[in-house]
Amino acid sequence: FNVEEAQYTRKVLGKVDATDADFGQNSNLTYFIQPSTKDIPFEISPLTGVLSVNGELDREKEDKYILTVVARDNGQDKQLSSSVSVEVQVLDVNDNAPKFFAYDELQEWKHPEADELSNHNFESVMMIPVYKATLEENAPIGTTVTRVYANDSDFIGNGNGLILYSLPQKKNQINLFSIDSKEGIITTTARLDYESQTVHNVTVVASDLGSPSLSSTAIVMLTVTDVPDDVELLDKPVFISRYYELEIEENVQAPVELVTLNLTEYYENFKMRYYILNEN
Repeated sequence: FNVEEAQYTRKVLGKVDATDADFGQNSNLTYFIQPSTKDIPFEISPLTGVLSVNGELDREKEDKYILTVVARDNGQDKQLSSSVSVEVQVLDVNDNAPKFFAYDELQEWKHPEADELSNHNFESVMMIPVYKATLEENAPIGTTVTRVYANDSDFIGNGNGLILYSLPQKKNQINLFSIDSKEGIITTTARLDYESQTVHNVTVVASDLGSPSLSSTAIVMLTVTDVPDDVELLDKPVFISRYYELEIEENVQAPVELVTLNLTEYYENFKMRYYILNEN
């Protein structure tokens, strides 16, 4: 039997059938589940063999149950029985949001409309993971700031446990950073200026691929340190994204455009030449 993880009240999974070739009382059967060393949220009708789940199923705690169901006749002189193994597979539901770990501290964050939200049973104050990093203002474009980490205890095979990282962008905001959507590595996409801003609070979102998707938020607190103005800055071109994954149907007539690879805003007006290093 297959059943999704959830809290159930006597949800019928199916029926276990047994037959007895005897007559009368000797052929009347009673069904029961062989006692287990651990509590199991299942019960069976002793008369009909209908198997039900009555309680909580949590795939992250137990993804499969093997039950031994016994059918016993009601013979007066001698009672005979037979057993069968019943496997109940607990199917994953996207009930866990990604969780950040390996951060430096937890910081209290209050929603701008906290007072109004508190009247609607909405969590207006929460603890946000904070990663801390430091870079000199002359760090070349493409320098790694830090790496964030998150995991999801849901099943990876159906996408519920797969995580992608992103940096939410505000309108008319210069993009100073980018993130590897799979690895969580944050890099600079523009020059940092100590004189204009000494601390950058970068919001990072980790989202799973479930439907609907669940997400969590963290903050990267980057401190920019001062460098003498006469120090030379050496930059190299940087792509907006470090990773691209493409799909194309077979037998498509070539040539066909797959994707446009864009550089960061700093290089928009530069003339560039692109080439492929490795076709594998």
